[in-house]
Amino acid sequence: MASEDDSVAPSPSGDSEPFNVEGYARYRGRTMISRLLFIAERCSDPESQMDALRLAYMKIKRTEDTQLHRRVVKMTNGRLGPEYGLDQAWIDDVDRRMAHGKDELQKDVSDAQYRLYEEGIRRALADFGDFYYSHGHLADAFEKYVQSCDYCTTEDNTIQMYLRVILVSIELGQFSYVSHYADKAMKASCSLSPLTVGKLLCASALAYLHGKEYKLAACKFVEMRRALGIRYTEVVTPLDIGTYGGLCALASFDRTELVKKVIDNGVFQNYLEFVPQVRELIIDFHERRNSYSIKSTLEKRRKRGRSEWRTLVGDFSSANVLPRLDFHGEKEEDRRQECSEQ
Repeated sequence: MASEDDSVAPSPSGDSEPFNVEGYARYRGRTMISRLLFIAERCSDPESQMDALRLAYMKIKRTEDTQLHRRVVKMTNGRLGPEYGLDQAWIDDVDRRMAHGKDELQKDVSDAQYRLYEEGIRRALADFGDFYYSHGHLADAFEKYVQSCDYCTTEDNTIQMYLRVILVSIELGQFSYVSHYADKAMKASCSLSPLTVGKLLCASALAYLHGKEYKLAACKFVEMRRALGIRYTEVVTPLDIGTYGGLCALASFDRTELVKKVIDNGVFQNYLEFVPQVRELIIDFHERRNSYSIKSTLEKRRKRGRSEWRTLVGDFSSANVLPRLDFHGEKEEDRRQECSEQ
């Protein structure tokens, strides 16, 4: 969303803030590794780059994903020393176990299909999808998860399989599938748990965000359930929800909507507590504080902020937020006067 020049900053968090790479990667599973590699690719601070690559290397060795292992080794380019080099013995061992596991799982699927046992077919296909997912074969995992949906015999099984399809679709960047299966899951049951509803709202919001439909994304983010909290960190953290939801609301809501859906929304305020800068921008906009100071804050954050600030704020600043800061008929001389008084 930002230009190539904007995607790299002198430091990932600003000159005055110490940057803890491990503390920043507050995710689970493959998403944590993806974030670490993102930091290593985008951050121009060599120490932070090496910290991210070192941690990613160790995390990947706890998985079965040899493709990611090769990628991180290529990115380190020998800069971390021989102990962070290509581990061919580990790769060969993983590949051997994968070949054996694939044969066993295919046998399980065939046996269940021969017996026409729907629940057995569903479990076997879901296990096959999990197997491919753990090895980083995301397209194959997606295919098995989708196939398993056809053999679900309970609402709970259906919802769980839809959530797996959504997870791998997000990683593949296939957001049309994310939106489709989130909608299907919402309609599949009348008794979804608050946690499941939160996950589905989050998935829909991310799909809208990817499509730059900021108001629709904001509406989903601000509906977020308290139950979600830190229980969907294989996809997002509370900081992400506060950042994305707050900026989408600032980009698309008028002041009445900001009050009703954001400022007076106790649950979403909990997420904004993780990003006080976003909360303050929303309050400044609502209270008609001078547009110059808000623009300056956005620009400062775009240049010096963390990666999600640099990409999202870079896009919003140029296309959405800044044009709206010429406040509703407010005269230019009034704005200059307000600035001079402050």
